[in-house]
Amino acid sequence: MFVELHIIQNVPPSNLNRDDTGSPKDCEFGGFRRGRISSQSLKRAIRFHPLMRSVEGATPSYRTKLIGSQLVARLAERGHPQTDAEGVVKKALAAAGLGKEDDAKTAILLFINEATLDRIAGILNEHFDDLARSKKDIPPELLDQIAEAVAGEVLSPDLALFGRMIALDTKSALGKKNLNIDAACQVAHAVSTHKVAAEMDFFTAVDDLQPEAEVGAGMMGIIDFNSSCFYRYSVVDTRQLTKNLGGDKGLARRTLDAFLRASIESLPSEKQNTFAAHTRPSFALFITRKGQPLSLVNAFEKPVKSKERSGWSVESIRALDAHYGGLHRIYGSGGEVSRVFFTTEGVKLEHLGEPAGGVEECIGRALRAAFDGGD
Repeated sequence: MFVELHIIQNVPPSNLNRDDTGSPKDCEFGGFRRGRISSQSLKRAIRFHPLMRSVEGATPSYRTKLIGSQLVARLAERGHPQTDAEGVVKKALAAAGLGKEDDAKTAILLFINEATLDRIAGILNEHFDDLARSKKDIPPELLDQIAEAVAGEVLSPDLALFGRMIALDTKSALGKKNLNIDAACQVAHAVSTHKVAAEMDFFTAVDDLQPEAEVGAGMMGIIDFNSSCFYRYSVVDTRQLTKNLGGDKGLARRTLDAFLRASIESLPSEKQNTFAAHTRPSFALFITRKGQPLSLVNAFEKPVKSKERSGWSVESIRALDAHYGGLHRIYGSGGEVSRVFFTTEGVKLEHLGEPAGGVEECIGRALRAAFDGGD
């Protein structure tokens, strides 16, 4: 079963996701320049939302090269001297194929959860004295235990949703194990429903202690920004999610619940101290289906135009409703099991029907359809 989330969200002047020049990311779609937020930026905002970090019965994950310092800290908490702990960890990382013996950092960003780090620390702690004294390589059986710990149960919402892909030397201890996890979730780049022009804010700052006789600004500069009404799309494969979580249907349900809520509540944080562009979606559509997932982004191939007293949000919702109706007229329901939406706008929709009461009802109905077989 697939659960789709379609969001219309208007964002005032902001720079939520920058490119290498510091400008808001953009793209061309339908022959027009659009505002864009990358999927990586959206996923990170969702991952670090408090709801995703506190799913009951699970442990959060981190994508990091600093596994060494995490393991050293855990060993130090067990009473081992800092220097000895650093030596053991460096040796273990090098032998496992993750790092060099003179460098506590791993060679790659490894997506790993806290429970796995605890298990690895426990293995090193159990054999600490022998590892600290010996100048020999770490025994193969010990490396196998570390590899098993990394390749073990996921039980981590963000790992289960977004997956893990690692390419290591197949001769190394970890390289012999399949550490990859198929993602249960896909998140599209958010694109504006209308054409967007880049804008610049020229700013000056006054030196508070500058003598009155002196004139001029203490500094000046420019900040690029735009204002966009975004279409956001994501989809979760509940069967893959449950599989990734060791078949725990209850944990999968709680994970999807947290993901949907976090998706609605989160935005990337870049330049928010400058713009404070904190908004919530004006529209969110939850579709549960058995067939192939379906984005509704082509509702906006022709850019939406703001009409008198309507703005972008209302016209974007109307365009999405019309596109949804056209797809159903030509292709049928596409395996749709459940459809529910909420909107903050008083707009009449011809094809999607009447809105639900709000977030709680929408998410509740989507979860029931995905896991209980009912709407």
